[in-house]
Amino acid sequence: MTIIGFLSNKLTLRGTEIAMYDYADYNETMLKNKSIIITRNFTNISNEFDANSQAYKKFNDRFSVFYYSSREDIDTIVQSNDIRFLYIIKGGSCDNLYSLKCKNLIHVVFHPTCPHGEIYSVISNDVNKRHGTNYPVVPHMIRIAESNDDMRDELNIPQQAIVFGRYGGKETFDITFVHDVIKYILNERNDIYFIFMNTDIFYNHPNIIYLDGTTDMIKKRKFINTCNALLHARIGGETFGLSCGEFAISLKPVITYGLSTERNHLDILGEHAIIYDNFESLYHILNDFHPDVYTMNDNGYLFYTPENIMNIFKCVYLTNE
Repeated sequence: MTIIGFLSNKLTLRGTEIAMYDYADYNETMLKNKSIIITRNFTNISNEFDANSQAYKKFNDRFSVFYYSSREDIDTIVQSNDIRFLYIIKGGSCDNLYSLKCKNLIHVVFHPTCPHGEIYSVISNDVNKRHGTNYPVVPHMIRIAESNDDMRDELNIPQQAIVFGRYGGKETFDITFVHDVIKYILNERNDIYFIFMNTDIFYNHPNIIYLDGTTDMIKKRKFINTCNALLHARIGGETFGLSCGEFAISLKPVITYGLSTERNHLDILGEHAIIYDNFESLYHILNDFHPDVYTMNDNGYLFYTPENIMNIFKCVYLTNE
């Protein structure tokens, strides 16, 4: 049995650590290896942006978790646990996060500008295209819990209401004119609701509901089921787009900005994306929205199953070792 370490510099509710958890989980259940998590101790970084105690609990409940303060600590953890491969998810820069005692599998989320480690890979073709590189691509997988329940009753949302929702990084619902469209719509319509999970408050209104982030996969699925569509509004776009994928494989339409620089979610969704470019186009999409008009059958995110992605993971990282 091969022992693989999975390292992130902190554990959060964001897609980066969701993806790492999924790789580590299926590394054991599907590839029959052993997974060990390496990160920094929450008590030392609790005031850092996005570090989340729920995420730490989720990982500790499932895996053996070891903490480092220096690169030398990483080497000690690797040696004492007989780790053969160390998977490290990161922005892409030379950050001194690697081990001298095993094979390093570097997985770049944003900027592939500093190749290091034995294998240097990216999370999407979009990352390669924007930087003119050709590194191996290991995408994230999309998985969601099975549930037909929703949150409309507990949130006091009428069954006939139209609901737009989103979750993601707290600060990444960041297109100002989208906030303005929401305010405008709510001044005209009382049958439209917006629900935001793990999202910075930008406007208070009875038909806007803010919810805390969660690691509970059933609660996340119930949140998705509550929505008629995802309203995605990250100005920079997505190098993968995990939340877009989670809505898409639940067959929920994805409404998203069309002029982002990072465009992996747009590439994957293709004609299934509902695209806005400005205040007026988004206003008409929301105001004229009818759920039955849109179909998400055969959308591109349906490819990103655990089986397909772990086969890529194995081929890129663990074959010809």
